[in-house]
Amino acid sequence: RLRSMAADRRTREAAVSMPPACPQAIAAELLEAGFARTLKPFQLTNLCRVATLPHGADFSVPGAGKTTVALANFALQRSRGHVQRMLVVAPLAAFAAWKEDAEACFADSPRVAVHLGGNRPLASTADILLSNYHRLASDYDRLRLWVSRSPTQVVLDEAYRVKRGR
Repeated sequence: RLRSMAADRRTREAAVSMPPACPQAIAAELLEAGFARTLKPFQLTNLCRVATLPHGADFSVPGAGKTTVALANFALQRSRGHVQRMLVVAPLAAFAAWKEDAEACFADSPRVAVHLGGNRPLASTADILLSNYHRLASDYDRLRLWVSRSPTQVVLDEAYRVKRGR
């Protein structure tokens, strides 16, 4: 773990010390990756920085398009071979937005599934799996196993909710 954390720190420091990628280059790469939505200039700037980091956060104001930027980052990372799927942990009220944006952002809509909890099977073929914080806490081991089976981007929507404890 210590080696992994040290490597992560070196990657982060290197990413922060270098200028972010050119927005035009990222926009072209997004098109090649099948991302259909056109990002606004400030979204492209955010994506250029986040895409270079091993872990990132976007604390933009409501309505700034954080979901779209997260989906754009997923498209980039997937086309680069860094991830194969995404786990989104979000409030139940945000599920509809994630589904609608996923459909609108990609030329070929990704397979989006909802983690229903309990003993129901997890969607092994999903490109994007939606779960909420309560289900994550109560079904942590199965979700951890799902994430560990293939390279997975994890998004915490409204991440302040993790401060509530277990």
